[in-house]
Amino acid sequence: VRCGMIENFSNESISQVDSMDTAHGLSAKVYTTYLHSRTVNDNTSELATMKNVLESFVPVLEKTALSVEAVQTHWLDAGERFILNVLLTSNTPYHFSVDEWGVQLPQPVRVLEGVDLNQQLLKCLVSDGDQLSVAFECMVCNDSTDDCDLSLRPKMHLKLRDDAQKVFSLDLALDLDDLYKEFSKSSKQKRVGALQATLKVESDRGLVGEPVSIVYEVDLGSFVPPKSDSGKDPVFVYCISGDGSDWLVGGRVKGSMKATEGSKISCEIVGVPVVPGVIKRFPSMVLELLESNDHALPITLNFQPSDTFYSLSKVEVIGVASSASK
Repeated sequence: VRCGMIENFSNESISQVDSMDTAHGLSAKVYTTYLHSRTVNDNTSELATMKNVLESFVPVLEKTALSVEAVQTHWLDAGERFILNVLLTSNTPYHFSVDEWGVQLPQPVRVLEGVDLNQQLLKCLVSDGDQLSVAFECMVCNDSTDDCDLSLRPKMHLKLRDDAQKVFSLDLALDLDDLYKEFSKSSKQKRVGALQATLKVESDRGLVGEPVSIVYEVDLGSFVPPKSDSGKDPVFVYCISGDGSDWLVGGRVKGSMKATEGSKISCEIVGVPVVPGVIKRFPSMVLELLESNDHALPITLNFQPSDTFYSLSKVEVIGVASSASK
């Protein structure tokens, strides 16, 4: 048996041809020649040569026929429903149309069935430089208890038909990493839950401009660590800011704290009231859990109502006056 690709050999009845077809694809032919073995009492001097031809065609492009130019999300109901918009660009000078398309999205997102926003674009001919903007209405399944698996990549599947009526499939990756990271963070926050916190001032009154001690305490009794960090003592990072309050803050306003489950963590700073009267706006605290992958997970804090602080104006000021030198 003898066989070979047309570009590798030829004989009397075969001539070399260009394998690149005019319909932007690779065509191949396999020729097989063989002889039947002689039978008993066969006196034939020469046996007839048998031939077989196998042809195939594979579309080949320097670039994919369509590429993803942009991926955007537009929320209809915050955290529940959004429109996924995908902008596609054609990279081939040959005309083709889209016969089918669809998107594959990992949990907790699913595409709503029965809502077709792209019907008019099907079978529409496109060529080099043309763009298609397709949209899908999606829903977030908040009842899903599964963590977002960032290893599963969102993708768009298309079935294209070229001007030679050949059909081929195309899978395009969709960059939705930021969206799924937010889903993952939100899922962990729900599992961790909110923590109770208190704010205590060393005194219920003081003078404007005079520093006082402020202590923040967080109860970890209801803390449930993420699955990835179970069995480890949690490490928290915090930041205390006076923005939007009636205080200037100083001391250790940023830091980290390590604690065991069921305990309490606390930090002390120095606060300086800047306005006279009854002060109800205190410095705010942001608490985050430092995960094993060095990502910080924000923790919701429920502060108990703080006692009011009465800030008094200074009624006496001692100073020294001197004449200006000329």
